Amino acid sequence: MSRVAQFNGFSSFNLSANNFKTAFKQTNQKFPNYGKNYHLTHHGQGKNLQMSPKDWWLKVIKDTFIDSLNSQDKQSGSKMREIEELSELIYEDFQKNENEEKYTNYDDTITFINYLIREGINFSILTNSDPKIMNALPPRLKSLLSSSKDTNNLNNDIQVFTSWDLGYTKPDKRIWDFAISKLNLSAKSAGLESIWLHRLDNHQKISKPIQNYVGNYEFKQNERIHSLDELCGFFNF
Repeated sequence: MSRVAQFNGFSSFNLSANNFKTAFKQTNQKFPNYGKNYHLTHHGQGKNLQMSPKDWWLKVIKDTFIDSLNSQDKQSGSKMREIEELSELIYEDFQKNENEEKYTNYDDTITFINYLIREGINFSILTNSDPKIMNALPPRLKSLLSSSKDTNNLNNDIQVFTSWDLGYTKPDKRIWDFAISKLNLSAKSAGLESIWLHRLDNHQKISKPIQNYVGNYEFKQNERIHSLDELCGFFNF
């Protein structure tokens, strides 16, 4: 955000990562799942319009800048106008990720997806995000998912489901049920009751414990898999 602000001639803001974390957390608490099923009142129009993912992100960006201001600047009309203008510029910049500055992959993501594609293993992607994530995917991952549709394997229709589209967020079990129904799979064939892959998001656990059996391996209660490489080991990939 600071880079975009400085590039466009706005150099009077002193942002920190904590400003963004505070704004993101507060917005997500008030409007969960990127504002899905929430409405905004547009002043002067007398209308309650459904909150869009763009509205949600603009609020996060604005509140990030506001959080960085001192109490006097928070009362400044000129500062608020600058923040309004900057928020639009930053949102548009977030739609591009050519240098992987905004989003990066886990270290083992590309290797794991390459294996699935090479072996013709069908898979879909389910993410806690809104549809704009498809514009901001790291170039290597975006290219990999696109090129897989041109290969001669069974996995020619990789579907990406976002929590905003489905209306639920992980680890709510309903998001898995909804995605599976859209894929016309049974829970058993999808392995829904067999394994929950544990990933880290901001150093917090976001997935459920493994409760069942996979192959010949007996999982202990609350045991978790911590990487895609570890998951491969259980299946002898």
